[in-house]
Amino acid sequence: MENAKLFNEYSKRITLWLISLFKPPQEDIDLLAQRFDFCATIFAKIISNNSQLAKSSIYTYYTRIGEPWLIYSLQYQFSEDDEETRLQKIYAQIYQNNCIAESLLEDTVKKSAAQIVKTLKRFHQFQEQLFDAPAFTLETLDQQTRPRTRIISPVTFQLLIKKLQQAHLQNIISQHDYENLSLIYTLAYRTGMRINEMIGLRIKDTEGLNRISLLVKPYGSEKIGNEHRLKTDSAQRSVPVYCLLKASEYQQFHQYVVKQRLTKKPNDYLFSQFNENKKLSQHMLTAPFKNFMDQLFKQHHYTFHSFRHSAANHLALIFKCDYHFLSDSLTDYTEVEYNQLRAELLRNSIDQNHWIIIAHLLGHLEPIETFKSYIHVAYFIAGYQFSKYRPLLSNGLVKKMLGISNSTQELHFLKSLNDQSEFNFEMHATTLCKLLLNNQEKWIASNAHTLHAELEVNQTQEHCIFDYFVATPESKIDLDLFYKALCLLELYKYDTERVAQELCLSHELIKYWYDNAIQLKQLKSRKNNPRLFHITELQYIKPSMIDTNEDLLLVTHFFNYLQACYQKSPENIRYVLEFFINHVTASHTGLHSTRKNIQNLEKFYYAAKDLFPANMWHLLGIDMVNFLNKEITPNLLKLAKANQKLEGYPTTKENNARLQLYSLKQGKALPAFKFCLHLACIGRPAQLQLEIK
Repeated sequence: MENAKLFNEYSKRITLWLISLFKPPQEDIDLLAQRFDFCATIFAKIISNNSQLAKSSIYTYYTRIGEPWLIYSLQYQFSEDDEETRLQKIYAQIYQNNCIAESLLEDTVKKSAAQIVKTLKRFHQFQEQLFDAPAFTLETLDQQTRPRTRIISPVTFQLLIKKLQQAHLQNIISQHDYENLSLIYTLAYRTGMRINEMIGLRIKDTEGLNRISLLVKPYGSEKIGNEHRLKTDSAQRSVPVYCLLKASEYQQFHQYVVKQRLTKKPNDYLFSQFNENKKLSQHMLTAPFKNFMDQLFKQHHYTFHSFRHSAANHLALIFKCDYHFLSDSLTDYTEVEYNQLRAELLRNSIDQNHWIIIAHLLGHLEPIETFKSYIHVAYFIAGYQFSKYRPLLSNGLVKKMLGISNSTQELHFLKSLNDQSEFNFEMHATTLCKLLLNNQEKWIASNAHTLHAELEVNQTQEHCIFDYFVATPESKIDLDLFYKALCLLELYKYDTERVAQELCLSHELIKYWYDNAIQLKQLKSRKNNPRLFHITELQYIKPSMIDTNEDLLLVTHFFNYLQACYQKSPENIRYVLEFFINHVTASHTGLHSTRKNIQNLEKFYYAAKDLFPANMWHLLGIDMVNFLNKEITPNLLKLAKANQKLEGYPTTKENNARLQLYSLKQGKALPAFKFCLHLACIGRPAQLQLEIK
């Protein structure tokens, strides 16, 4: 327990699985969850389905699964493979380890291969439930071979991005996730960066103004919990994104980087989770990729790592071949882009250095690693170079170059050719390309043309920002940019045109936010005091930024649910905001109500309770349980009873009721309540008019 923080991800998983087999009591589960940072409820549900095992059986699991797992998982801790591939490789090694052990044992103590697979499946199911591991069917491990990594064709990549756009238009994924995924997939396809390298990028790792490069380097420390390690020392490099991306792709990336630089801190992640500086997990990238590829193909061998293979082979073709029909088939660069890439990256380097440049761009120390694992078009390149000096190649020589054998099924068309006849390269180009790309005839529900046409129709739907609450996923403008705009309005003394120009947003939108903010700033109580700001804060038009983890989680929850709640019941959200602006005071974080008007507070709570987590609401007042009426104030009564069961809530001598968000951990009411509702009033949809009393 004391060394829980020293456990890596793999040792943590096997340790907790073995502990789960003992079916520990709830108090031990809670302590484990606190130390190892997992959901105690899910863990308890998992072990409730476990049958009681003898200690000798658990010890067998430890020796046959646990010990090999600890050994073999070490080499994959910083692997560039996606999580599914890593797990399959570890399982295969554990299986083989047991097979070797069995061959040395007597028949009476052997454990069958089927039992090993069954146990591995049980362990994997545990990882799926508690650690969100990717769901996949374990292959027959005794027949498992090295995963086949394919080059992603230009058509496949374009359709992957189209499927991503379609999911976004259908609200299957949010604007934030769409922006993250489209940029990361494009970067991976063009640059070959490893998945771990991309999710670890910080804003300060973007270098340059108009010609942006990405600096891949380690940082942080294990002691403070922000360590970012690279696979090898040679992985530290500068990636010239400005020339590797196509023009339209680079424009999108450049705009994104500029927005991140303006709205976030240099040490924040370049790609992060919605409305918080939290690192993306690999599963957040690999799961959607697999889902989209499964929709496009009946069968495929694509993984996220295929992006890296694709980039390596594109660079090899660009560096070693002129622009011709093969390069045009395997890449989607135009001839102009093709020549620009060569001029930018090769400069005047000699031919032998081309492979060194590719190795450096991929983060390899020596070209031998690039050749050994990544270059799949070597025979194309060799054939092209050879044809420049001897254009007529015999079928026999081509067979030798391609490694034809009796077991090579994919090249069966060459076996019937006369070895002495000339090989027609152009005639067989399409077939040869299919060796590197999945069969494009295996679309599931539609072919490429149909899918392109469907998506083009969907993309004609216009998006109007004035129809949404700003900072919600549906609005396509995140909280950081919205808050930055309000900060700049204060800084530039309400110069809306300057702010619009600096943030590349419409002046109409900035002016709308400004008008709403000024209207709220001028709100006065019956005593003629400002409602939202203290006397010393009258120069501001926005709420102060919050910084505690609990507050930030509440903000994320609020803006994730706000638009959906509004679309479900516009009048409820209207009432919430109107009640807020007519009852809020600068001196309190919650909302007060006299007992005479408690029905209005009941209506507010009923309409607002889904905007924040249920366990954070708190009702403060003298003897509220006895005062509230089940018929008139059922929701507040239920809340008061729930609060009464827990220790740590404050008491009061005030006769009025106060509704607030309260942290038992911090022992105080949370400012996220006023922060969220204040910003919602400023960035509300244009059609939502509020009545201010």
